[in-house]
Amino acid sequence: MTNIREPVWEEVCDAAHRDDVDMLDLLGWDHTQASSRHLCRPGWKRQQILLEALVKGSKRTINAYQQKEDISGAPSVDYLSREKISQRLGEEGNLEMIQWIHTEQTVEGLPSVTWSYLSSEDTNGCLRCAAKAGHKHVISWFKERGSIDEYTAYDIRYKGEAEGGRMDVITWLEDNEIHFDATSDGDAALADFVQSLPIFKWALSHNIPDRSSEYVIDNAVRSGCTEVLRYCFENQLSFRAYGPLTGFPSHDESYEAIKLAVNYGYITIQTDLWFGSTDQQFELIRWMHGRNVLHPNLSVSNLNYHSAICYDNLDVLQWAAEKGYLTEIDCDLYKHGSPETIEWLMKTFGIEEAEMYCYLASSGWKMLMCLPGYDQHVIKWNIEPMEWMLQRKWKKSQDEVQRWFQAEHITIEWLMHLWEHGTDK
Repeated sequence: MTNIREPVWEEVCDAAHRDDVDMLDLLGWDHTQASSRHLCRPGWKRQQILLEALVKGSKRTINAYQQKEDISGAPSVDYLSREKISQRLGEEGNLEMIQWIHTEQTVEGLPSVTWSYLSSEDTNGCLRCAAKAGHKHVISWFKERGSIDEYTAYDIRYKGEAEGGRMDVITWLEDNEIHFDATSDGDAALADFVQSLPIFKWALSHNIPDRSSEYVIDNAVRSGCTEVLRYCFENQLSFRAYGPLTGFPSHDESYEAIKLAVNYGYITIQTDLWFGSTDQQFELIRWMHGRNVLHPNLSVSNLNYHSAICYDNLDVLQWAAEKGYLTEIDCDLYKHGSPETIEWLMKTFGIEEAEMYCYLASSGWKMLMCLPGYDQHVIKWNIEPMEWMLQRKWKKSQDEVQRWFQAEHITIEWLMHLWEHGTDK
């Protein structure tokens, strides 16, 4: 039994991207075939598969979906709208799927569909994402349709191209006479143009307003653009870090940007950084601790270690406790901790097994059954450490205890019954 593994959403998503209908039939078009124990974990539903198939243009999957459920029906369209299908298509640059949705014309290999309001929804979002990714062919198609006005041009030029650091898109837009006067718009800001030094210099030369100049350094750090940071410092531009920075990509360029901002004095111990991926940024956290620029709030707010808690990064938690940053147990540790982490917590904080089991049994939490957009909830339990503790207490095998957790409904009372009596009866 311990070798049996049920399918997960990532495998289903991959099958949709590869247009592998046979694999989707095997894994399931929704989570309903999963066991009761497995339903404590995030599942999926049919509309999610449709979304991923549309993004990648997986025609066999789209046709198989149409045989099961009307693509243009309210459940499908509502879900696609809620999950911003237009933006996903713009990001992917899948012009054929964009044309299918926006023109409602038959596309070879796809069913004839009337998309209702979806066809006229969020053109700006689609174009913004296309510009950010450099998909000029998508912008060109919308321009030929006459779908680009002054407001759309703003989204393309001063959001999409700026966020993507796409100097090539700026040049292409100018060559194709898609213009917008940023100096007359209240939303255009210099802080949007820090993804690359050429884009930043272009914005300065075109007098893009610096009305949000306090965010220039913040955004440059988030984007990992050391060139902009160095340019601002060497040219004595009067920008400052205005915290907190709410996360930044976990790659080497971001590390260098953070370190450079520390060296230049843009980031100090007063700058409250939130690390969006604590495990991958552990080296940086330790470096900042060694430089004495880690914000004091880290010592009193375990929320700064939310990523380490949710992803059960025991090495990070152990370091945080050793250095005095983790001084009490965050309730999320009961929800996400592995058996190894739970055992460490008991030793570190002096918690008896019975008390810890009670904490775990009382820490079920309501969650979406599926990914965003799903309208049904279940109670999620952190089952593995409870199984481990029951094995230890009652000297049962892993298989025996796992069979207990095949129950259709799991409640606090039932979990406590297992602890007190050692049987699921």
